Amino acid sequence: MEVMILKIFGVHLGEGNLKVGEVWTFSLPSLASCPGASPWCQEHCYAHRYEQYRPGCRKAYQSNLAMARDPERFAATMIGILPRIMPYFRIHVSGDMHSAAYIDAWVEICASLPQTRFWTYT
Repeated sequence: MEVMILKIFGVHLGEGNLKVGEVWTFSLPSLASCPGASPWCQEHCYAHRYEQYRPGCRKAYQSNLAMARDPERFAATMIGILPRIMPYFRIHVSGDMHSAAYIDAWVEICASLPQTRFWTYT
């Protein structure tokens, strides 16, 4: 199944998959946004393999990382574009929390959308 990616004001959002259903997602490139990844993790990363076969996703994730490197702009943009009525949102199908400032941006985003349940794996 091809994952659909929507581009909204420079942010690329995925539309979920068969496992999680119609849930919007936000991702970053694998490895490049994974500080402290072990050699084993780097070798066996499922997201990295996926990005190799889906260059459009890799490009979208790299664009997301460029925006995420400015956490204030990133938080403001995400708060501005995400729907106010959205039951669930998955942070990171690919990528990881790469800095404290980036984590703070997500805390701000989540606090601005209290009706949405956000989840992420790290």
